[in-house]
Amino acid sequence: MEKLKFRTGLFIFFSASFLFSSFKTDCNNIHWGTKTIYQPMQKVYTNQPEGYEPVFINYVGRHGARHLASITSDSILFLVLKDAENEKALTNAGEKLKRMDSLLLEVEKSNVSFISERGKEEQEAIGARMAHNFNAVFIGKSGNIKVSTTKKERTKQSARAFLKGLRPDTSIVIVNNFNDNDNLAFYDVAPAYKSFKEDGNWKMTLANIQNTEKAKKLVEVLPKQFFTSDFIAKLNSNFLHFHSEKSDINYNSKSFVAGFYDACSIVASIDKEISKAGFKPEELDFSSLVPCSDLEGLDYINAAEEFLLKGPGTDNNGIQVKIAAPLLVSFLNSTEDYIASKKTIADLRFAHAETIAPFASLLDIKGASEPISPDNIFDYQQVWKCENIIPLSANIQWILYKHKTTGDLLVKLLLNEKEAEINGLKDSGTNFYYKLKDVKDFYTRKLDIMNLHSGENVHDYLLNVK
Repeated sequence: MEKLKFRTGLFIFFSASFLFSSFKTDCNNIHWGTKTIYQPMQKVYTNQPEGYEPVFINYVGRHGARHLASITSDSILFLVLKDAENEKALTNAGEKLKRMDSLLLEVEKSNVSFISERGKEEQEAIGARMAHNFNAVFIGKSGNIKVSTTKKERTKQSARAFLKGLRPDTSIVIVNNFNDNDNLAFYDVAPAYKSFKEDGNWKMTLANIQNTEKAKKLVEVLPKQFFTSDFIAKLNSNFLHFHSEKSDINYNSKSFVAGFYDACSIVASIDKEISKAGFKPEELDFSSLVPCSDLEGLDYINAAEEFLLKGPGTDNNGIQVKIAAPLLVSFLNSTEDYIASKKTIADLRFAHAETIAPFASLLDIKGASEPISPDNIFDYQQVWKCENIIPLSANIQWILYKHKTTGDLLVKLLLNEKEAEINGLKDSGTNFYYKLKDVKDFYTRKLDIMNLHSGENVHDYLLNVK
């Protein structure tokens, strides 16, 4: 339910279960795409090679579970329901939906765009596990921890919660670098990506899913749960209209479905605030109003857009991946800086899903970087799962290990705290551990292909990359 902003044609598959009046409310198998609550994907790790210990960490993470990005009363769901109520066009289910949305407004009115209590817990727990798993980096050490964020307050909140869990020694200096747009919000800097987002050929590929008969049928059926036939006719004809100083838009069934899915997916992130407000979970259980099978379909369509717009899509060397090159340069440079000076022992960055997805693809992490042909788009989940790659608090960790006597250096990558295999790169003889020289050579070749070379201005690169 972002403010007057809709994903392109959010549809879900029509299900025969819509013919029944009661729906299953236990949708535990539903993944909410980018709003999936974070869980570490691995807890027991491969033993590090004998004689090695961790000495430095590069980190980039998405912000924690959050509240709505804009106030509910500005959302399409709220506005459509308000118009339907004024026209006495709500069914019994529509009345329930309207009440749930009103309660959501009450919960969210002072929390918009901030991370939730669950988000703080996610970040704090990741920081605590980092301190435990790689204690040699932090215990008894002096130096700096660099903390970088985007301009969004939720990334700064996430950084503070993470550091609370990390609990670095007081001898370690925290160096803040706020509003790091070139390395962390590159999608807002590059004109070519903005054009791709608005008019790229990914939209035609997504349309292959959107234009199935099942998807079209659902857009007809879902509103029937909540509105009278006359009101639905107005929705389908774009008759309903909203105008403000910032936006001028027509309501339709597609935008209503988008808003409904957003309401369903945000609830798990704000469960503690719901309880604190004095409400029971079932009072805001939007997903109980429709069958779980249809929510699964909506998740499938929604995640397909994320895959094409932010992930490897149909070309893992496309503009949506190229824009992450400055962040890779930052990882390489900070590793070299540590080797040269030992001054900064951890470089921690806090950003967004739009940062993590392309960076994971650029790094050639297995399961996060494989593209798929447009003809096979229906099978994209065989190579890329949104909930495993860019859930809330998603993160990539780059751990540098040093041999205590020889000084040899190894690198291990973690995606959401799971040991990552790098496609096309041979390990050191121990699974998931790679020689630093091989890592540098491998990624330098990738940067060369993307026409970003050492020492060049990354801001200029983003302005000119195609």
